[in-house]
Amino acid sequence: IAPRWFYGLLRNFMEHKVNTSLWGGANGARLLSGLLVTMSWLVECSGSNFPSTWLLAKDLIEFAWAFRTSEDSTLREATLVALASSMSVMDESTLLQIINDTSLQSLPEFLSLVSRSDQDEGCRKMAQIISQTILQVIN
Repeated sequence: IAPRWFYGLLRNFMEHKVNTSLWGGANGARLLSGLLVTMSWLVECSGSNFPSTWLLAKDLIEFAWAFRTSEDSTLREATLVALASSMSVMDESTLLQIINDTSLQSLPEFLSLVSRSDQDEGCRKMAQIISQTILQVIN
């Protein structure tokens, strides 16, 4: 059931993403943050034992990655929640593939920058936790 909800949410966003009255401004950032957190819960609740959870997780990372530099701290934090939730259900080899993916090569640098200098304490702490998880997998 998770893939049906997950991809339904993603499809509806993609169909309406140009609607600035829906996604623009502070209300749009809150709505998008809620979407990312909801999708994160769907991935996390699918569990690592569900055969295609890794695919949901990979697609969530790719979707969320676009919002990593948002000016809105709630949206940046939701992006980090999506990264953490996705990584929590991946095995080490899949996680290494994601880290080495050409579109996400700046992931370690991004996390390092956020953990040191993001204006939001929650974002800094979440980036530190994700960085530690990646370091454990790499080493």
